Amino acid sequence: MEKEYMEYHRQAVIIIAHQGFDQLKSLIELLTPVFEVYVHINKRTPRSEWERFGFEQMQHVKVFSLYKINWGGSNFLKAILYLMNEALKNEKIDYFHIITGEDWPVRNVEEIYQRFRNEKKTYMEFKKLSGMNKKEYRSVSKWQKYYSFLNIFDYKKMPQKIFVKFFVAFQCVMGVNRFKNLEIEMARGVVWGDLPREAVEYCINYLHGNPDFMNYLEYGHASDEFFFQTVLLNSKKWEEKIVNNNLRYIKYERRNGSYPAILDERDMEGIQSGDYIFARKVRMPVSEKIIHEINYIYENEGKKEK
Repeated sequence: MEKEYMEYHRQAVIIIAHQGFDQLKSLIELLTPVFEVYVHINKRTPRSEWERFGFEQMQHVKVFSLYKINWGGSNFLKAILYLMNEALKNEKIDYFHIITGEDWPVRNVEEIYQRFRNEKKTYMEFKKLSGMNKKEYRSVSKWQKYYSFLNIFDYKKMPQKIFVKFFVAFQCVMGVNRFKNLEIEMARGVVWGDLPREAVEYCINYLHGNPDFMNYLEYGHASDEFFFQTVLLNSKKWEEKIVNNNLRYIKYERRNGSYPAILDERDMEGIQSGDYIFARKVRMPVSEKIIHEINYIYENEGKKEK
């Protein structure tokens, strides 16, 4: 790899984390020889649980803990946007990758860097709500059609989950429809993906010019799964530059006590047979063996290239 080129053309990895700090440290150590890393740690996690890992002293790493994040709340999106704004201050950063602390690279990190060198396209899953069948639309549209207030209510706690479900059902009966105030068509997809600097700048500038859209997303459910797709697909320029593939290996099934599944050695064949750069979810100790297998493969690939 040309070190001189890398010095002036950096890529940022945006990481949202809340637990598993031993694993997070290993992930960061893997990434920092190549990438600039920006981490947000859920403010609900006491600082005492993570500061001893020394993230703030690591080179090429910036760590923040500003937002209290509930599952499905818009603070998740705010944390991502905050990290992106911080990364944009570095004019050398050309490209962005969004992951969690429970992701793992499944290619040599230098190979990932080279793949996105001079890349102008966005890689992110998307589907316009207008293109969904009736069943899918009914399931997904209610996330943004009704008020959820998930920054306030913790959906992971049963009493609060029951209240939110009741409140959404009540709005449905009353004919609430937040879509009628929107001037753009909504689209959805998971937030994990890869974007060129110009696409990130476009999304940030869109918010500055349309503050009401962020106010709208404030009270929806899983707004991070709507923001980038909606903004980019409502631009003719950026719609042509988004590839409907996020290059992530994710198993959408319940396994190892989690949905999506916590990955284990059974996923190795699927990872190797597809076009992926990151896999999620990985969590110790369940994923220990597959992480070792992945590391062994791409460490040897890196040696062959050299």
